[in-house]
Amino acid sequence: MDGVNRMMSVLDGVTLAITQVPVGNAPVAVVANPYTNKVYVANSSDNTVTMFDGNTATTSTLNVGGEPLALAIDLDRNKIYVADFASNAVTIIDGRTNTTSTATVGLHPYSVAVNRTTHKVYVVNRDANTVSVIDSTGTVVDTVAAGSTPRNVRVNPVTNRIYVANLGSNSVTVMNGADDSTVTVPTGGNPNGVVVDQFRNLIYVSNGNGNCITAIDGNTNQSTTTGNIGNGVNDIALDSLTNRSYLTKQLAGASEVAVFSVWTVRPIPKWSGVGCQ
Repeated sequence: MDGVNRMMSVLDGVTLAITQVPVGNAPVAVVANPYTNKVYVANSSDNTVTMFDGNTATTSTLNVGGEPLALAIDLDRNKIYVADFASNAVTIIDGRTNTTSTATVGLHPYSVAVNRTTHKVYVVNRDANTVSVIDSTGTVVDTVAAGSTPRNVRVNPVTNRIYVANLGSNSVTVMNGADDSTVTVPTGGNPNGVVVDQFRNLIYVSNGNGNCITAIDGNTNQSTTTGNIGNGVNDIALDSLTNRSYLTKQLAGASEVAVFSVWTVRPIPKWSGVGCQ
């Protein structure tokens, strides 16, 4: 994503050719629907979502709420959920018709995730310290307390558990999707990103201040914090096939990507540090 030139790069997986697609101002998030071959980009500065149709190589612009920051998609229902930070709302896009509806949530929605099994949507309200639960009809059916300054949310659709990284309280809130009950699991300092390995029922959390990542056993909610990767970690991604996780780091103007083996929770092979602090 090129925020300066307002472009999205599309890589052809067969030919490796790259096509530049114009988007809106300050693009910050992207999701794709492989069934419809459509891509959605949240443009935070002009309150729009750009829809790119890969079948026709055309774009259209959808108006959403104020400062859209995050996207999630329900592939089976073909609905796209947009967290509108400045509007305290979620815009729901019907991928079949491009019509929209709105659900009012808590203060400053920052992250959103969908459970493909239950079709419930979980919205982190950063400055309300809550999670809004939206059902398949677009209705907010519950508001659940999280920790301090929740940042990111992920779902394990197999176990119906929801994981919220709480930056301000050094913890992860684990929600039971059946009754919205919660438990709190300690992490390292300033947890930011969270990712779920639904096949092994393991959850990995990137800690921005503490030189480490946290691994949570989804069966017991027991956590182990280790890794030695240095400060400045932002987000985390997982490749379940290669058993490796990837963490983005930015500190003192430098950007890096750290690679971890999820079997050993050890860095490969560059990063070292003093352990979790």
